[in-house]
Amino acid sequence: MLTSKCSFIIAAIKRPRLSALMSSARNPHAVLDLLQSSGNDDLPPTAPADSYPRAPDSNPLRPRTQFGPGNQEQKNIYHLHWKSTRHNTIATFTNAEGKLRSWASGGLCGFKHSRRGEYEAGYQCAVRIFKNIEALMETESFKLELIYKGFGQGRQALDSALLTTEGDKIRPLICRLTDRTPLKFGGTRARKARRL
Repeated sequence: MLTSKCSFIIAAIKRPRLSALMSSARNPHAVLDLLQSSGNDDLPPTAPADSYPRAPDSNPLRPRTQFGPGNQEQKNIYHLHWKSTRHNTIATFTNAEGKLRSWASGGLCGFKHSRRGEYEAGYQCAVRIFKNIEALMETESFKLELIYKGFGQGRQALDSALLTTEGDKIRPLICRLTDRTPLKFGGTRARKARRL
């Protein structure tokens, strides 16, 4: 105990500022005046308030809706939902809020019964929805997210239509591809298979 007090006193003697602070500890204004009036030899360096830039927002979960090299303009992401089953192909085009802008299906393109789920019905459906999107491009600026659902023949038909001349204006709009096909892992017993 005695040795620790002695070492503190020796440290105070070696540093006159510390001994002055000890003597005027009851008056905080005197301590501040002493620190400001003394030289800046013992004080750490300080930087101006505006010298450091703010850290950029690096949250990977935040949705980004800016595109282009300099991010000059913000564009909304519209959605093209493409549901293709064995019996039909349905395309739904929605805006960024999820409101319906246009739709097409195999039945709307003139195919009847089981032909609605075939490749040709899916291709005609894609061409029709592409025309509706191109008409909307003249008035609005947006990017497009393509959302697949199902493994019918219309899925391959959409991919083929995008690669042909009908999809030339739509292809640059696509910024994201998503597959939302539901997959069953176990679960309840399936329904009895339909016999034709």
